[in-house]
Amino acid sequence: MDGGQVGISITQRRDSLRRAVRLSAKVRSRAWQNAATLTVTDVSEHGMWLRSNETLSIGEELAVSFQTPEPSGGSGTHVAALARVVRVAQSCGCALCVETAGMGVRFVALTDAHRLALQTALRGLPPPLPRAYCLPEPRIETASSAPREVACAQLTNQP
Repeated sequence: MDGGQVGISITQRRDSLRRAVRLSAKVRSRAWQNAATLTVTDVSEHGMWLRSNETLSIGEELAVSFQTPEPSGGSGTHVAALARVVRVAQSCGCALCVETAGMGVRFVALTDAHRLALQTALRGLPPPLPRAYCLPEPRIETASSAPREVACAQLTNQP
């Protein structure tokens, strides 16, 4: 590069555009005794964000089932998929973290018919607004108390 300029290579981590939704999904995991009903806040044909204060570890597999969104308000197509956790945001309990805590999952088994139904249902929906995350407080040490560290909505990515 000339003149001290630095070249930047930008890579896209997602295979398709996420769309903002508010759907209910049934989620089953070997780590949980019973199925959980979680809120889906964004979805694409390749994965989704599941809002939850009880998250799984990155790499864990789960089964999800949900109805595709329908602009007319009717019931959509039932979709079932196997997915893997690829991103986790933990909550410290504050109002901001409770709204953003959850896990990003990538579909690892989704039939072509379900993928097509999802693509069709998502067409025209807007992308989600960026999520706000509170930053972890720095480690604080005082003479009168033990060291305190707050881990707040730290985003963990798959290696």
